[in-house]
Amino acid sequence: MTPPEPPWPHQSCLCSAKRRGIARKLTLAAVDWARKSGVKLVPVCPFAKAVFDRDPTIRDVLA
Repeated sequence: MTPPEPPWPHQSCLCSAKRRGIARKLTLAAVDWARKSGVKLVPVCPFAKAVFDRDPTIRDVLA
């Protein structure tokens, strides 16, 4: 049985964290988790969607 696809919540970063790549690191950590867990992701955050658009190597975890 496959677990249900969890919705991907919007990522927000503190102003002090912007432009440091933290949101991208969170996205890539979620990709790693999804691969290990065998789960498919549904990104609803515009930033996460953009990361997937730019990097075809991580699209295997998309639902």
